Amino acid sequence: MLCVGIINLLLDYYLFGNPISITKIMTTGLLWATVVPILLILATLLIILWKIANRARIRKEIMNLKKEKEEALRRGVEEYNSRVLPELESDLHAQEQKVKLLQEKFERDLSQLCSEIDSTLGIVFQGRMDFGLLRSIMRSRGIVIERIECPYCGASINLPETGHVTQCPYCGRNVYVADVFKELEKRFQRTGTMLY
Repeated sequence: MLCVGIINLLLDYYLFGNPISITKIMTTGLLWATVVPILLILATLLIILWKIANRARIRKEIMNLKKEKEEALRRGVEEYNSRVLPELESDLHAQEQKVKLLQEKFERDLSQLCSEIDSTLGIVFQGRMDFGLLRSIMRSRGIVIERIECPYCGASINLPETGHVTQCPYCGRNVYVADVFKELEKRFQRTGTMLY
């Protein structure tokens, strides 16, 4: 149709000398045949350019978001390294100092307890223990005992204030302070407490 319209206008111009005018172009369909496709092409190009620009904008936003995320991560790492990590190291050092002090105190207490045990056992096994010393050792541990059982017959005996030996009033046998100490030690071991 476009070709027919162009040929018609050219023949009219060359054969009859009629000038080409806008009205003739519009009536022959030449305008619609040329302008509409050009407008469609332009609209299509505009849509394509808009999509390209939109993709570029989206890509730019994605890159900006990626940069912001990387920057936030870098700032987080810097803050962790500059503020959090030193605080953690300081806390760890303080805890290590506390543990060290507790360990030193434990070792001192253990050493003192061992020396007390050695001293008490030395007194018991060297025969220097008497009932008065046994009472004072028990009182230092918060234990008050006024009566004991005879290790031979099981009868109840008053614990004497002093001396190395007492006699059971029921069986008449001698009860030595070392025997009483051993019986008390067995009793406390059964209950899970330490006598010395």
